[in-house]
Amino acid sequence: MDSSDSKNNKRRRRSSPNKAAASSSASKRRSSEQHSGLLCSMDDAFHLTCENTYEPQSLLRSQRLPTAKEYDNWDCYVTAFFFKMASCPLDRPPFSYSSLMEQAELMESPPPSQVRKQFDEDFPITIRRGGEWVDRIEVRRGVRWPFKFGSYPPWREPDRIPYHLFLLVKEADDIMRSRNNPNDVTKLALVEKKIHFFCKYFYCHLPRRWEYNRDDASDVVACYDLTRDPIYNMAGYTPISISSLGGWDPMLEYDEETGLSRHEMITVLCIIHSRKTPTVWKMTRQEVLFYCKVCSCFGIDYHRLEAASEDDVCLMNVGSYNL
Repeated sequence: MDSSDSKNNKRRRRSSPNKAAASSSASKRRSSEQHSGLLCSMDDAFHLTCENTYEPQSLLRSQRLPTAKEYDNWDCYVTAFFFKMASCPLDRPPFSYSSLMEQAELMESPPPSQVRKQFDEDFPITIRRGGEWVDRIEVRRGVRWPFKFGSYPPWREPDRIPYHLFLLVKEADDIMRSRNNPNDVTKLALVEKKIHFFCKYFYCHLPRRWEYNRDDASDVVACYDLTRDPIYNMAGYTPISISSLGGWDPMLEYDEETGLSRHEMITVLCIIHSRKTPTVWKMTRQEVLFYCKVCSCFGIDYHRLEAASEDDVCLMNVGSYNL
């Protein structure tokens, strides 16, 4: 081999790492561009489930990055969830990822009601009710909507829907007015899913007998007074108390849709009201999903609670006490 060939080979060998780095950088840019819209979106929460977020939450708790195979198995919503949550604080030493996944393999995810039924059967607990000790399984009850976290006196009841619910109704109305894009049907379904979620868990802040009706959306938008100040008038509002539950223990109640007790939901609302981004490892999968959905309905970035305004979180006021 002559000297010129030797020099050319050296140049090729020297340039290869640079080309590889450039290729890797381009790939990362494409990946970033692909998900940049979703990272700014607040719709991903309503595409998440306990099942498709278990692996990313385990990775976050172990502080391990996903492998290429794991990453490729996620859809865009789970990917956005992972990157958002990766920016949240983790104020403890990481868990072992292998131990978390071994635990996942041993535990499938049955319906919340089945989990609670099995727990009640395996660990019977007696509580005092009506002067007698009875088994917890006999008094456990599911709570269905309307789901109240507080109340207003009759003379202080809301006379219009909350501002953030108005924004969702307006978004639905705008979609119905345009209907130029085949994707509008999917968008409308998602917005209405948020509206129904809002109406269920913030029912106490709705005017008496108010219900969302797609046909009335334009009238609701047209009649809404945007000049009223303040945006929210919480005068007279009283957060839930144990006495208002009629003797029921909020730890024994549970909601079929979220798989959470009223006490657990109140804990999540307190976190949002604090405007301090929580650490994921302190929350269950069900709590994380409820947390993300509530934030989505109020236009809050669930990975940046500090950016929320007081108006954004005022309806999450459930008192300063612990139930």
